[in-house]
Amino acid sequence: MHHRKVFRNAGFIGLATLISRILGFLRDILIAALLGTGPVAQAFFVAFRIPNLFRDIIAEGAANSAIIPVLAEYKNQRSSEYRNLIKAIQFNILVILLSLSLTGSCLSPVLVSIIAPGFLSDPSLYQLTVHLLRWIFPFIFFVGLFGLNMSILHTEERFISTALGQPLFNLSMIISLLIFGFKLHQESLALIIGVWAGGLALLFGQIIEINRLGYKAINLRPTFHPGIKRILYLLGPRVLGTIIYHLNILADTILASLSSIVGEGGIAGIYYANRLMQFPLALFSVSVAQATLPRLSHLSHQNPEQISSTFRQSLELVLFLILPSAAFLAGSNQMVVDVLLGRGRFDQFSVEITSSVLFFYSLGLPFFAGIKMLVSGFHSLQDTKTPVKTAGISLVINIILNLILMFPLRLAGLALASSISGGINFLLLTALFQRRVGFISKEFLVEITKIVLSSAIVFFLVSYQIGHQSTYTWTGLLRAILVGAGGYLIGCGLFKIRMWRFFIQWAVNKAFGNVRYYR
Repeated sequence: MHHRKVFRNAGFIGLATLISRILGFLRDILIAALLGTGPVAQAFFVAFRIPNLFRDIIAEGAANSAIIPVLAEYKNQRSSEYRNLIKAIQFNILVILLSLSLTGSCLSPVLVSIIAPGFLSDPSLYQLTVHLLRWIFPFIFFVGLFGLNMSILHTEERFISTALGQPLFNLSMIISLLIFGFKLHQESLALIIGVWAGGLALLFGQIIEINRLGYKAINLRPTFHPGIKRILYLLGPRVLGTIIYHLNILADTILASLSSIVGEGGIAGIYYANRLMQFPLALFSVSVAQATLPRLSHLSHQNPEQISSTFRQSLELVLFLILPSAAFLAGSNQMVVDVLLGRGRFDQFSVEITSSVLFFYSLGLPFFAGIKMLVSGFHSLQDTKTPVKTAGISLVINIILNLILMFPLRLAGLALASSISGGINFLLLTALFQRRVGFISKEFLVEITKIVLSSAIVFFLVSYQIGHQSTYTWTGLLRAILVGAGGYLIGCGLFKIRMWRFFIQWAVNKAFGNVRYYR
């Protein structure tokens, strides 16, 4: 019965995540059609990026790495203190969120000046960004409470209301864009109402479920507990790593705002290209990393010698899936952007700058995917410091390369800098993890070389096929996908890639329950 419940919850969460990704992509298509890469889009992406930094630290980061482990410990070992700890966390989070919301809204002019200095040369764009940030910054209050409630509910093994939160947020944004944006032509109002409505939608189901468990959603009475110190201790490395990650993004944002150097619409172009790149990254790398981490963590205590084999197989699987995806995006970047986003105010200029960024991002996609796997590997060894150190080195390299490449390549130079610095970070993590567990073998390198060659076939076939098309259509994009998939299958058969043989074996044997992983 317990296993059935776990599988049911996992299936529901997976379905909700898929729906959320689809709705999120539809939301971005609507934003692109409504705003293009114009001033309102530029202002919104800057304004929304700032509270997202705090969202990762306070909501998702805290819940995953600090609050849940401490809550689980008290629930299982010190149940008498469990409820008091929840009240203390609720009070402290409430104070932090209210303080941040008020401070951030008041300091909006200063924040915009720091994050988008290029906007200072355009007073109307600067004022619009400040206006949006003042209204959007309190969004961190909603997502902060969302993260706290998620911690409580996940500790209680309640997942449904939290899983529904993100799809409801995206749906609220879509409805607001359709009504206030496309129908009433109030773009700024559509974005503000969409964010606020989405924030409330995040909390709606959680509040009902929290009350059913006998807890209050908010604690206004000052409450303190020694468990708070444990949470802050565990949160430290995660916060530092998140800050470094977002400093990379903020560095790109600062430089992309310098339109006199990188051109108009830079911030919006980077946003759209990054969203397109994130789809295969989340679909393949994040999912495999999440599935691998518990297994590696178990092996680190029970059977350390198997860590090398398990990690090698997992990384090979990720690269088997992500390398052809990167090759396809590199070969079809302009068609992908044109077909998916090219409508409304997202004109040919917007297509060109976004597709150029997407091309250079696609070069770094395998590195970004590998980094996620390697970070999971270090975390399984309870080493959270090494990934932070290499991320810091990558940040410095990224900033230096940005300043060098932005002049000859303009906006695309920022994307190329990110890919190069990501590659260096990947190599550093690989060398350090190899020293720890020794996962690289001659056989592994041969297989990765075969996957690279097969992915090269995808790139050349897709590029050739698209090069003979005068216009970009959905039919043409589907044809390119089929051509790319066919080319990859040819490469897999030609080079006898073992991961492909594994998939064939899995498909044949699944009906008989006799799935064997290769050795």
